[in-house]
Amino acid sequence: MFRINHNMTAMNARRHLGAADIDTRRSTERLSSGLRINRAADDAAGLFVSEQMRAKIKGLEQANRNVQSAISLFQTAEGGMEQIASMLIRLKELAIASADGTFTDVSRGGVQLEVAALLEEIDRISTTTTFNGQSLLEGTVFTFQVGDEGSADNRINITIGPVTTGVILEGVSSVDFANQVSAIQVITSIELGVVSLASVRTQVGAAQNRLERTVSNIQVQLENTQNAESVIRDADFASEVASLTRALILVQSGTSVLQQANLLPQNALSLLQF
Repeated sequence: MFRINHNMTAMNARRHLGAADIDTRRSTERLSSGLRINRAADDAAGLFVSEQMRAKIKGLEQANRNVQSAISLFQTAEGGMEQIASMLIRLKELAIASADGTFTDVSRGGVQLEVAALLEEIDRISTTTTFNGQSLLEGTVFTFQVGDEGSADNRINITIGPVTTGVILEGVSSVDFANQVSAIQVITSIELGVVSLASVRTQVGAAQNRLERTVSNIQVQLENTQNAESVIRDADFASEVASLTRALILVQSGTSVLQQANLLPQNALSLLQF
């Protein structure tokens, strides 16, 4: 049946051609962006989940940087305490030497000068060992944000020191090495100072090891979250190439069919020929 007011065949071909054109543009956009979801209309539920995962990924990446900075902080603190430890060992060496009966008071006077210099240097290192402007060895409490959430489980609180002579070598700075008796008395105090500093260094080392394990855990979380977000949001290139190929074929065939359909009303003219 021929109709000239309404070409249903052409309308049907145009509808299918429009759908194929939409599929072509969608597949082209996904292939060029690499994303299956480019706007909420593509997959509203998928976008909702994907955005949450993206926020978590960024949070974990920053938490990882925080932990790396904290490890650097502990390494700096350890470097300062290592120097102090070597000076404590030297102090004990001098105390034992001064406590010996073969040392004269004149010799002990020379030792006293070195002892004073060592004690002064210990305090200088304690006050000048800093990280990003923060003193590390004066008993400062550090709070590290090591997770992507605001709960207490995502923070670590650690105190380093203090390791000044007034704390780890209480009373030593006032001791005079100039005679044998005082030199003997200070040996025990220095030994306690060595133990006290070693205890602080052990705590710092344990905290550093904990943070290194935290880094590993964050990296595992990052890997899993990024993989899950990719499954939801990223385009499957093989699938999109196949879809684009199909859509292009439909566009070409639809265009050809539409051209032919538009000619159908003209066939009605043949009925007027006698």
